[in-house]
Amino acid sequence: MLFRAENICKTYYKKGFFRFDNNNNLDALRDINISVQEKDIIGILGETGSGKSTLGRIFVGLEKPTKGLLLYNNKNIFDLNKKEFREFQRSTSFIFQDPYSSFNPKMKVLDILLEPLILGGIERAKRKDIIDEVVEDMGLKNDVLQKFPYQFSGGQRQRIAIARSLILKPKFLVADEPVSSLDLSIKAQILKLFEKIYGKNDLTMMIISHDLSIIEYLCNKSVVLYKGLIMEEAFTEKLFSNPLHPYTKLLIESVPTLYSTRAEDIKTEVFEPSLDFNKTKLRLCPFLERCKLKFDKCKENLPEITEVETNHKVRCHRYG
Repeated sequence: MLFRAENICKTYYKKGFFRFDNNNNLDALRDINISVQEKDIIGILGETGSGKSTLGRIFVGLEKPTKGLLLYNNKNIFDLNKKEFREFQRSTSFIFQDPYSSFNPKMKVLDILLEPLILGGIERAKRKDIIDEVVEDMGLKNDVLQKFPYQFSGGQRQRIAIARSLILKPKFLVADEPVSSLDLSIKAQILKLFEKIYGKNDLTMMIISHDLSIIEYLCNKSVVLYKGLIMEEAFTEKLFSNPLHPYTKLLIESVPTLYSTRAEDIKTEVFEPSLDFNKTKLRLCPFLERCKLKFDKCKENLPEITEVETNHKVRCHRYG
């Protein structure tokens, strides 16, 4: 097992004039337990604000959880010494959602690709060969090295961002919404590129996306997040063929198609005014406001995540 997250929580504290305002804290992640095997491509899906990007940043050490453990090869990465943590970060990489904003606009592509090699302590004599190889793998020509990021299209920038993320040959790669800003034809090319680099580089990957088609196409396992909680977890094929949680069903049924009116049949119910959701939101299912399948037990407590069948877990009172 490559990674194991145990009870990961992440809270962002809002500071008032004199002290922290505990009434306005944001619980980005709550009680996250995920295992990642070598060679997995695990998909993290959910709508904006569900905690997907926060989880990805924690997995590569860019953020520290408020509590919980993240075990990498059975060692908690946040207990590593500085040397061990640098080695861990060298074995992981992160592709940001907006590749252009992650580049220094004053740096040419050559300098962008050289920077991690220099920081990683790669010998000067080997750097050119490494850069030439990764540029070729991305389907780019060597003349891109003397240009600036603003001179490229969105698809080309994404290829450069992927090249930078692979330059040190990491074992684990997190891609945060890797094709969200691209048009359909370029999106297909980038997805094919991910398939290629996965096969060539012996990678384990985490794909973060609100686009279900990307998760279904690339990932062998999927995790559904909603307001910082895991709602459902399963092998991707099982999740899409037999979704159990009402939120997962809503996501899948809401995908627009040319020949189906299934999205028109989805109706979200408002929460009963007799219950103050703001006061009870931490101890109840976060999807309760929108769920059309709720029943009396849902208004009592937060359901535990349950393994309904082998490798298929769901957080819902209907399966508790």
